[in-house]
Amino acid sequence: MSENKDRKNTASISENSVLANSKRGFPFKKVFFAILVALVVISIILLVINIVINSYFSKVKVYDGEITINKELMDKMPIYKDNKAYFAKNESLHAAYDAALLNYAQASSDAREDENVFNYAIFGTDQYDGSKETASADIIMLASVNEEKDFVTYLSFETKMFVYIPGVGVGPMSDAYLLGGPQLLANTIEQNYGIKVNGFIDLNMSAFSQLIDLFGNVEFKADKAFVDELNEDIKLFNEAKKLTGDKAVKPATLKNGKVSLDGDQTLAYLRNASSEKSRIANDVLAQITAKIYEQGLGGAKTTLDIALEEMTVSLSRDDVGALVSIGTSVLGSVKAIPVGNMEGRTQISGGYTCNYAAERAAVIRMLYQ
Repeated sequence: MSENKDRKNTASISENSVLANSKRGFPFKKVFFAILVALVVISIILLVINIVINSYFSKVKVYDGEITINKELMDKMPIYKDNKAYFAKNESLHAAYDAALLNYAQASSDAREDENVFNYAIFGTDQYDGSKETASADIIMLASVNEEKDFVTYLSFETKMFVYIPGVGVGPMSDAYLLGGPQLLANTIEQNYGIKVNGFIDLNMSAFSQLIDLFGNVEFKADKAFVDELNEDIKLFNEAKKLTGDKAVKPATLKNGKVSLDGDQTLAYLRNASSEKSRIANDVLAQITAKIYEQGLGGAKTTLDIALEEMTVSLSRDDVGALVSIGTSVLGSVKAIPVGNMEGRTQISGGYTCNYAAERAAVIRMLYQ
């Protein structure tokens, strides 16, 4: 009764207000005209946004979805020429082989999917300065958007973790990219961790080099041993890319317990380093995103322009909402959890092994709970 009375009172007040305003000559025509103009302006803004989005999408290279395994390269790699025999060399390798196969079987049968969770793989490849040479994935990450809980989780994977690569065999995770491209690597993550990968963003790491040079060097605490290792990586990078003279990447120097790296030095380190790569990659990402954030929308646009030139994607327009969430989170504080370190890993010849069941369970828990 009380609710009905309140509604009647509200309606009565509203009607009385309209009648009163009409008696005072309330300018309905002007208000209607103002609303009409506002709607037209909003429509134009939305149209411009749509044109801009279409323009940006037209710049993106879209992956065709086909997987072609490079059999010729595969046959040249001892680990795959006779996969089982390679891992039968010693007890630790043999155990890693059996564990990876068991994990693959369990993950494939226990795959997890949630209509509110969207997972996008992010790969950083080692092509440099337009090089068309065969590339491997030096950075393997996952951005997971939980739309129900409204947050983004970042995971980084150990590139040399032994996993089963569909159609190839057991080997370091990064070899999936080397032998079959980004789609095979996305499938490898999906089928070894029992999660749904909705799409991927494949970014040539030279984009990182350009962004660092544009927004400022990245800095790390360091000692002489670290700098010596770093300069060895730079040397290997120059040799691999046949960079000499003025084109060669310059060695790094230690100053006041820190090392400051430009874009090419950072790229050289990330390409060749192994055990510390995940930690350094996370630090690089955090420093770059902080610098972009400081520049506001201008920084975001510049980053997008650079990234699109070096990017291949497997996404649809239905993913735009999730990508906005990822983009917003990148402009804030980003921390990527290194998956390979969560449950303890063991280094063996050519890669790493771990407690696969525990690691897979931890990944699922972080993404879906």
